[in-house]
Amino acid sequence: FHNAFRQSAIGRRESYQRTMKLAIFAALFIALIAVASAADEVIILTEDNFDQTNEGVWFIKFYAPWCGHCKRMAGTWDEFATQVKDSPLNVAKVDCTEHASVCQAAGVRGYPTLKLFQAGQPTPFKGARTLESFTEFVKENAPDAIEGGDAAAAADDAEEVVAEDAAPAAAAAGEVAVLGDSNFDATIKEGRWLIKFYAPW
Repeated sequence: FHNAFRQSAIGRRESYQRTMKLAIFAALFIALIAVASAADEVIILTEDNFDQTNEGVWFIKFYAPWCGHCKRMAGTWDEFATQVKDSPLNVAKVDCTEHASVCQAAGVRGYPTLKLFQAGQPTPFKGARTLESFTEFVKENAPDAIEGGDAAAAADDAEEVVAEDAAPAAAAAGEVAVLGDSNFDATIKEGRWLIKFYAPW
């Protein structure tokens, strides 16, 4: 009797564990599909197709894959693209490590840099990296490109990591200046600097 009871209890526990594993797997699979779907709404721009931004309204993220701030806002950017997918607004991104010439031509000096392009003319975004701030910014600068939403005013508190070869003046308080052969001496001759020397590998 005791053996039969024990085997029954073990069988129920194993069945429960299998059910829980399947439920967790299903939840993860659904979450993965949702993330992939959101990412699909973001248009990937390159040197070959960037000229399409000369028509229409484009909100573009210029980023580097290694940038911590870029990684933190990636989910919000994907969510914003999904939120406005039925509007005339195009939400896109450019990997500046792969398409440096595009980023240089767009005047990108830090990551992430967000710019709204209307008929090829850029307007820089400076504000909190939130859905509300993105929505409000587009509504203020391109009201026909997005509809609805009572978004809060954007807070001008975004940090940037200054890209390599950026002018020293671009590194405001709280930002990281990237020093190189072209700007090292001129930059550190004034003020006090805490400098990290490193190798990316």
